[in-house]
Formats: sequence, structure tokens, C-alpha cells
Amino acid sequence: MKVCIVGASGKLGQYMVRHALHRGYEVVGVCREQSVAKLDSYKGRMTVTPGATDDREVIAKAMAGCDGAGHRRRPEDVRLQDL
Repeated sequence: MKVCIVGASGKLGQYMVRHALHRGYEVVGVCREQSVAKLDSYKGRMTVTPGATDDREVIAKAMAGCDGAGHRRRPEDVRLQDL
């Protein structure tokens, strides 16, 4: 299974990356370009797609061929229509 984790360089994102890799998933992570180095410990074990995590084109590129995705949204980003 191939999964995409948006916000992969953050605290929760890195936890999700470790968990997915431990379970044998192929992982694609999306994170800001300036945060790519935070994922250096996973080099060779995952694919990193640098870019804005709210950019539809970046997400579409990362999601290509993925079976699922994970994303942590900040409470202030949640709108009523999302609930």
C-alpha cells in the first residue's frame, strides 16, 4: 500500500511516517521546502515532495498512485462544512 502524508516533517507527521514505514507501507511525504531536512533520517525509505501543503498541484502530484492519505489540520483551518 502506498500512502501520502501531508505535513510529514511536523511532529505528528513524523510519527505517522514512522508508523507507516513500520507497517511496510510505501510513503510519500509532503512538506515545505525549508523543512525537507527534518526528514533526512528517512532518506531512501520514503519519497519527499517539497511544496506548500495547501497547494492543490503539489498535493495532486504527491497523491498520484497513492492508496490513502493522512493530514493533520489545525483547528483554526476547520470550517463548519468540514464537520
